[in-house]
Amino acid sequence: MDKRKVIILAIVLFLFIGLGTFVFAQNGSDENGNGQRNNTIEAPDNNGVDNGQDGSSGEPAGNQKWEGGQQEQPGEEPTTPNEPETPENPDTPVDNTKAELLAALKAIQEKIDNADALDDIDSARVDRTDELVSAVEELDDAELNDLLDEINRVLDDSTKPLITPEDLDGSYNNATVAITISDDTATNYTLTLNGDPVENPNLDELIEEGTYTLTVTDEAFNETTVTFTIDKTDPVLL
Repeated sequence: MDKRKVIILAIVLFLFIGLGTFVFAQNGSDENGNGQRNNTIEAPDNNGVDNGQDGSSGEPAGNQKWEGGQQEQPGEEPTTPNEPETPENPDTPVDNTKAELLAALKAIQEKIDNADALDDIDSARVDRTDELVSAVEELDDAELNDLLDEINRVLDDSTKPLITPEDLDGSYNNATVAITISDDTATNYTLTLNGDPVENPNLDELIEEGTYTLTVTDEAFNETTVTFTIDKTDPVLL
């Protein structure tokens, strides 16, 4: 073999070895020339954005975002967590209004129950304002309506108690007097005999002689008074 053929063969062998080395290097390395390919997918960082970003806009590579640990695909609407239901407030305005009205009505009723004179009833009438009555009627609550009716029964009473017989005033000779009292509201009465109080008088049968004064007063302090005499003594002829 002459010298020229040896040189040509050496050049061909060099090219073949160089080409093989280049192809092997390209198949065994990544685009960064690190000699290995990174096949792992990185988890989202603290901002919920994929770590893989391109080198221009700073936007996540592949336009993929992480929301609450769930990957949002392109074109999908973002999901929002369900808001917890708001519990009902037990202290509703209606309940508060009823409580306030009930307290106002009970205060008036207590003033009526403890009244010692007409001035106390007049004071209760002042407390029963038109605004209070309108509020109770507007709320239309059975408990409030019943209490207001009971209050009105007393405060609207202007009728004096009725004493029977109606012609009791006068003198009764040789008779037993029976008395009845009637009124739309509760009544109490006092009976005096010759100016002294009578304890536990029996109004169904008054038989003791003397001059009586009977005073009947109802809850609204309407008052009726009668004076009569029982006389069982025969006149003396002189």
